[in-house]
Formats: sequence, C-alpha cells, structure tokens
Amino acid sequence: MLGLEMSQGSVPAVTGFAVSDLPALLTGSATPLVNDLTLQPDGSYKLGALQIEDEEVSVAGELSTRAIVGDDGGAIALLGRSVDAFGAVIDASGDNGGYIRIGRDLESGTLPTSDLVLMNRTSIVRAAGLNGSGGDVVVGSNIRATVRGDLSAHGTTTGGLIETSSAQLTLNDVQIDASGQTGNGRWLIDPVDIEIVGSAGGANQIESGLIEATLDGGTDVEIVTT
Repeated sequence: MLGLEMSQGSVPAVTGFAVSDLPALLTGSATPLVNDLTLQPDGSYKLGALQIEDEEVSVAGELSTRAIVGDDGGAIALLGRSVDAFGAVIDASGDNGGYIRIGRDLESGTLPTSDLVLMNRTSIVRAAGLNGSGGDVVVGSNIRATVRGDLSAHGTTTGGLIETSSAQLTLNDVQIDASGQTGNGRWLIDPVDIEIVGSAGGANQIESGLIEATLDGGTDVEIVTT
C-alpha cells in the first residue's frame, strides 16, 4: 500500500487539484495531473518535492502543513514499501504541534508500515508547538530504518512525542528535541534489541552521549525492545 496524507486546512489549494484528490490519484484515477502534481514520462508521480514510484516515496525539499497563527499543525503521513528523505524539511508545526508519520504509525495506530526508511543528516522533521504543546513524530519501519537529521516535537508548554522504531534501527547523526517549558516530552526508541555504546556505528546501537545530550536538553528517553 502506498499513501500520502496531508491535512487540508494548512495546505494551499492548487488549481485543478485538491489534497483530498490524492488517494484517487495514487490508485490510478484518470483525473488529469496539473500544475504541482504531474505524471512523469517514467510513470511516476511528482508533487512539488515529492516523488512516488513503484511504492517508493522520496522527499527532497519542503513538505509542510504548518499552520497559520491561531491554528494547530496539520498531519503528514508518508507511507510506501520504502520511504526516503534527502535534505527534506517536513513541517507540521502550529499553535499545538500536529503529527508526522514517516514509514509507520504509533503502535496503537491503523496505518500500514513500510519495510524500509532512510533519512539523511540534512533532513529536518518538526511538529513543534509554537504556542502550546509539541506534536508527535513517528519514524520507523518493519525491517530497517536509518534515522539521521533533526527531529523536533518541542513545545512552548509541554513537549511532544518522538518515536523511532524498526527491527534494524540506525541512529547516527540524529538530534532529538521533544522538550517543553512546562514539561518534558519523550523520545521512544523501539528496535528488536539495542546496545548502548561509546561510539555508535551500526544498526541497533546507540551512543551514550546522544542519550545524555537528549536528556540534558529536556527530553525524556525511553528504550523498549520488542
């Protein structure tokens, strides 16, 4: 299953195409693709910075449901057999942060789960609460996830939730911020197993310095192995 979900409220309208049309487009509707959404010669779709091909989703550039003043952040879900983010800025910030799902949903959620997720070190994912609580950011997969870059669910009141999970989880060059001014948020790390090491190098290893820096920055850290 391939899916892209963005909340309608914070996304500017594109002539001839509404965000609500996207599920039909992804399932083969004959609806013409115009302006920012175009059908490429190789049969893939391109929506702004988003490329979709053979159940593979690749994001480079900015994808945003950031809310205007007075509104909460929107929702973004990037789902496919594999999901890549290279130099991406994925933003669902608002008065209260919205939610972002890259590759999977929360454990209690109903969205499908990707096999592979890859984020590079220049990617930024944020669901910040600019005048309230942080939102939640979930990045994960069934088989393997490499998570780099900056993940933020910072809140001006309470911090939000950041979850990184996969059977094989690599957490090199990642910065985590789910802090809040009135209450800490939480970073949930959920691989099959994990080793805390002095210098992380491979899958299912996490550097002790990263845990310490995240705690010092006001984000609680929870490690669960399943």
